[in-house]
Amino acid sequence: MTYEDEQQVTLRDRVAFLRSQEGLDIQMNYDTRYGGYNITTNKGATILMHRNNAKSANIFLDGMVYGSNNVVGKSDNTTTEKTK
Repeated sequence: MTYEDEQQVTLRDRVAFLRSQEGLDIQMNYDTRYGGYNITTNKGATILMHRNNAKSANIFLDGMVYGSNNVVGKSDNTTTEKTK
């Protein structure tokens, strides 16, 4: 497996986690002609992250995963960190 293949698997795993755990309807799109990966929602109508390389997409998704694991009170629109 090449490095690029490993990166794609990692990115797909993070997108799958956010879909299943958080119920987010996000998609990851890749096209070398347009500059790499982008992260979208709403069937591609809303761009969360513009086209970039795999490393940047990984960092972006890491932030989303971190935020989903460390923020509570989503139902009442508050953002307070979990206490350990």
